Amino acid sequence: MGIAARRIREFQRREREILQAALRLLGGDNWQSVTVEEIAAAAEIGKGTVYKHFESKEEISGWLMLDFHRLVLRDLRQIDPALDVPARVRAVIRVYWHAHLNYRQYQRILEYTIRDSFRRSLPPRLMAAWESLAAETNPILVGLIEQGVHQGLFPNRPVAELMIGPQAAVNGMVLMLWGGCADTGEGDRFLDEIARFVLAGLAAAP
Repeated sequence: MGIAARRIREFQRREREILQAALRLLGGDNWQSVTVEEIAAAAEIGKGTVYKHFESKEEISGWLMLDFHRLVLRDLRQIDPALDVPARVRAVIRVYWHAHLNYRQYQRILEYTIRDSFRRSLPPRLMAAWESLAAETNPILVGLIEQGVHQGLFPNRPVAELMIGPQAAVNGMVLMLWGGCADTGEGDRFLDEIARFVLAGLAAAP
């Protein structure tokens, strides 16, 4: 391996170490007061080195947001395409539930980065990565709804409109989880109710 390739690999390794250190700090209750200096100290590097990789704490938060959604995409890809549409809808809901349940260290970051104004302010490199991830994720979700329409399970309406209800239901589910209003010990029963609600809403959409 040449010197240039080794330097790129080292740069990427250091970038990952910074993000891991930032996640440990930004995942706590005091996330708002975390500084770049503290992130640098946690990563055992100088503050200037952090700025060689990231413009700001906001950009670091954006990359961590992307990491979380990559985990979601990984699990969405594991859903068996041979399942019928209702079963796959249930599986998608479970993916989002378990992602937010199992990766709670991302909660504060997701709460902060969910704002549209934040995402519009992303630097070009991060924006390109976010758009690339969306281009991989959206066909899975859109294709599922389109298949339901094709099979006559859902009304023949624009998919963007049909997806509003399920997205709202999943977002509400996540807020209940974050707020401690969802009984995680009764996860299966809770998720079954969410799935029934989503499927009924899709089927009854005027």
